[in-house]
Amino acid sequence: ELGIACFVLHYRLEPTPAGYDGAGWSATLASLNDPAYMDAVASRTRSRGADDGAAAFTLVREHAGEWGIDPERIGIMGFSAGGHTALAATCDHPEVAPAFVAGIYPVAWEGITPPQPVPPLFLAWATDDGIGRSIIDSSLATYRAWWAAGGQVEAHAYATGGHGFGVPPEAADQERWVQDFVTWFDGIGLVAR
Repeated sequence: ELGIACFVLHYRLEPTPAGYDGAGWSATLASLNDPAYMDAVASRTRSRGADDGAAAFTLVREHAGEWGIDPERIGIMGFSAGGHTALAATCDHPEVAPAFVAGIYPVAWEGITPPQPVPPLFLAWATDDGIGRSIIDSSLATYRAWWAAGGQVEAHAYATGGHGFGVPPEAADQERWVQDFVTWFDGIGLVAR
């Protein structure tokens, strides 16, 4: 009804350590709130995330005519590690030149530098995110970098939602990000009329 087409494309992730009864995943979860650990992961995964995000974006742009999409109105959005991929593709592959970027509880990196021209950016995260400081620090650093580069940026820090709220069933703060995103999206002139 809004004329928004979405594509979910694959990208490579940091391998989760193996372990008995999910111990590998438990160890990973325990490490996620450690900013030094998250910085190391972001450093290791940034280039492959950037490459995968750029390849996915290019695929959609190359098929835009076939799929009935305006190639000048294509943006990139990601959640958590996907937010890292969206930001890395945008910052490290300026030829991608998305019409917008959206990071929902993204993981960024030290010294993030937006490309020129700076695409509009939408950020959202929950202040009760279980990953905590890493997500909040990443989101704020990304906001500051975009703002300092002269970019249009909108950020929403919700009181509740935790990590992984995406498009949830019930909680008001969790649902509100979608409404806030659509309002912002319309404000930058990308909702089809």
